[in-house]
Amino acid sequence: MVYANPPAPAFYVGTIGIVVPIGTLIGFLLRVHEYWGWSVLVVADFLGVALLIVAESRSVFTSVEIGKDYVVLRAPFRKVILHSQDIDRVELNPPVRTLSMDWAWWKHSSVCIIHRKVSDPNRAAAHKEHPWLVTEYRYSEQPIDVTTMPDGLKRRIAQTLDPAHWPPLPEPQQGS
Repeated sequence: MVYANPPAPAFYVGTIGIVVPIGTLIGFLLRVHEYWGWSVLVVADFLGVALLIVAESRSVFTSVEIGKDYVVLRAPFRKVILHSQDIDRVELNPPVRTLSMDWAWWKHSSVCIIHRKVSDPNRAAAHKEHPWLVTEYRYSEQPIDVTTMPDGLKRRIAQTLDPAHWPPLPEPQQGS
């Protein structure tokens, strides 16, 4: 099943809405348009937006596909496929006890971090004992922060990837 992430479009539109005016103002104050022309200023704004969207693609996912034992996280410049056998643990703090897809800017939401298994046994032991000391991960072992989505979607991801710690909850009733 594929779920949309309601906050993601707001983040990406907000990036465009903030970067373009600020970039144009800074370029105007530095007199970029006088030295190199307006086209260079527009290209610089475009590059600024593109770089920020690439950076946001690391943690702001636009859609989530949840299968029997896998999760696919999609962002404009990134796609992450996670299988349950490759996951060490899913951290939800505070724990989520609902599958509701309601989301609001002003409500507190839980932090959700997906920890992948570490393949090197020596580093895995160090990671289990002192996870804050492990500073270098291989790209395929980096934890994934999926905090920017509704709590119900985070719980669905947790119960798919780590069913031993997050048993399935019943689906919420429609219209009640």
